[in-house]
Amino acid sequence: MGGSSSKSLAKSSCCRIAHCQCGCESASQRSNKLQHRHQSWNAKAAYTLLGRVVTMAALIAALMLSTAAGYSSPRAPVVAGNWKMNPSTSAEAVALAEALEAVDGREVVVFPPTCYLDAVATKANKNVALGAQDVCVLAESGAYTGAVSLPMLKSMPRVDYVLCGHSERRSLFSDDDDAIRAKVRGALDAGFAAMLCIGETQQEYELGVTDDVCALQLAKALEGVTAAEMANIVVAYEPVWAIGTGLVCPADVAQRVHSSIRQRLRATYDSSVADSCRILYGGSVNPSVIDGLMRQSDIDGVLVGGASLDAATFGQIASFHTGWWRTRSFLKKVFRR
Repeated sequence: MGGSSSKSLAKSSCCRIAHCQCGCESASQRSNKLQHRHQSWNAKAAYTLLGRVVTMAALIAALMLSTAAGYSSPRAPVVAGNWKMNPSTSAEAVALAEALEAVDGREVVVFPPTCYLDAVATKANKNVALGAQDVCVLAESGAYTGAVSLPMLKSMPRVDYVLCGHSERRSLFSDDDDAIRAKVRGALDAGFAAMLCIGETQQEYELGVTDDVCALQLAKALEGVTAAEMANIVVAYEPVWAIGTGLVCPADVAQRVHSSIRQRLRATYDSSVADSCRILYGGSVNPSVIDGLMRQSDIDGVLVGGASLDAATFGQIASFHTGWWRTRSFLKKVFRR
C-alpha cells in the first residue's frame, strides 16, 4: 500500500515537470493536444458555417433573380393560347387581342385563326408572340383550295410559331405522322419555331402505354431535326382525353410524362438539348390548376384552349406563381455546371 502510494505521488510530481523522462504526458503536452483539438473543432465549425453562408447567399441571389425575372426555372416558361375556330367575328378577335397583356419573365403566345392574324398583329401587345394554328406544306402556291402556305405566313407580321400535330388536326383532319413531320420540317426551314403537340388517347392512357405513344410521336415528328434546330422546337404534351373535357391530368402524373419526354430527348440528342427544351402541358388548363402544374420541375408552361378566349382568365394563368421549389431545382442545375 505504502509503496504504491509513493509511486503515484512520484509520478504526479513528475508530471508537473515539462521535460519528464518517465514516459508520462506532461502538462504542456496535454495543453498542446487540447489546443490542437480546439483548433480542429473551430476549423470544422468555420468550414461548416462558411458552406451554409455560401449556400444561403446563392439561394438569396437566385430568389432575387427569379423574383425580378418572374420565374426561377432555367427554361423561360411559355404560356400559349390556342383560340381554335374562335371567336366568331374579326371585331371580337381584335377586342381579345387588345385585352392581352404580356407578363415579365414569361413568353406569352397566342394562336388565332389565320384569317385574324393580320388584325391581331396590329392590335395585340408587342410583347405577345403570334402563331399559326396550321400550315400547308404541299407546295408554296398552287391549286390547294383553302390552304395557307409557309410563304403566306411569312408575309404576315409578327408570326413566330406554327402549331404542329394538335390532336384535333390528327383526328379530324387526318394529319398522320408523315404530314406532321413535314410541317415541323417546313416550319423550321421557313424560319418559324414549331410547337409540336403529342399525347395519348383515353384508351391508350388506360392501357398504360402513354410513354410509348409519346415517344413514338416525338421520334416520328422530329426525324431529321438536328440538335441545333431543337432550339426552335417547343413540345406540348396534351393528353387527348383532357382536351376540352374539363378533365385535368393530375400534376404529378403530368410531371412523370414530361420527365419521360425529357429523358427521350436526352437519349435522342444529349443532355444539353433535353435540359433546354421547353415542354408544355395542355388539357383543360385553368387558373385553379396552373400553380400545381408549374410546381413540377419538368413542366415549362402550358398550352391553353378555351380559357385563352377570356383575356382576364388567360392573364391569371400567365401570372402563375412558381415558388421556391423551382429555384431549388435551378440551383442544382447551376451547381452541377
